[in-house]
Amino acid sequence: MSDAARWTGPGRPEDVVELRVHGASGASAGEVLDTLQTEQVAGDRSGGFYRARPRSPGDGARVTREAYRWGDLPSGTMARTLLLVFLLPFMLVNVAIWMRPANRGSDAAVRSLCRLLALTLTALYVLAVAGVALDLIAWKCLASPRCLAGRGWLSWLGGRPAGLRLAVLALVPAAAVALLWRTGARPGRVFEAFRAPDAALSGHRLGAVGRWDAEPLVGRLRSVHVAAAFATLDVTLLAARAAPGASAGTVTLAVVAGAVLATCAVLLCTPPLIDRQATDRRLDRITGALRSVLIPRV
Repeated sequence: MSDAARWTGPGRPEDVVELRVHGASGASAGEVLDTLQTEQVAGDRSGGFYRARPRSPGDGARVTREAYRWGDLPSGTMARTLLLVFLLPFMLVNVAIWMRPANRGSDAAVRSLCRLLALTLTALYVLAVAGVALDLIAWKCLASPRCLAGRGWLSWLGGRPAGLRLAVLALVPAAAVALLWRTGARPGRVFEAFRAPDAALSGHRLGAVGRWDAEPLVGRLRSVHVAAAFATLDVTLLAARAAPGASAGTVTLAVVAGAVLATCAVLLCTPPLIDRQATDRRLDRITGALRSVLIPRV
């Protein structure tokens, strides 16, 4: 039987759901509900909702007792653990925006500052990878026979023009941005089945499922950050290109990349574009186009 068919909530608006959630130590659904037999009514193996089977005699006619078990969410493979450690700085900067002072007067300013801080974290991530791949390896190591000694996997690039070395090693930070892009988009694909209904299920604020659907906002922010990441990589490559002498084309491309970075910063401070409840699909096309302009240039 499917989850949708088994899911039967309170039958009347005045009915009550008593939801029990275990602590960090973990517990089985039976321990949480104080019963031996339980059945899962929603969710999956990682986290799900359980009820007693059969219904406990002590339950009132208008009380539905459920347990939410999430103990398997933190568990997983070593790759998942390493991925969580890798994403930890980005998680913390995302949490910071929800820890702002409860002051309506400064809400917009603090929200904008938090998002600009997140943008600098993305740029710092790209610069860190580019600093190793482009500066240490492509620019310095590949130009030094002593550094290439005993490193056959790099020797084939030794003695090549600097432009070729930078172009090949630029694939490393580009792949790092792609990794961040993929991991950031994965939660939306995993939970894409949980879409907000067209109409609210109840008059209560918590009943408006659309309040919890953050995918449109997250998608726009993700596009802005991906565009800023590739623009940062562009600026790094153009700076290396301009080291011997800046040509008119290099200066023009640098100005374009700088304009894209400034546009990303402005977009993050524009409430109509990044508002959680904004449903205009043109906003998604704007941020998507900004991201697409930078990808072929890398």
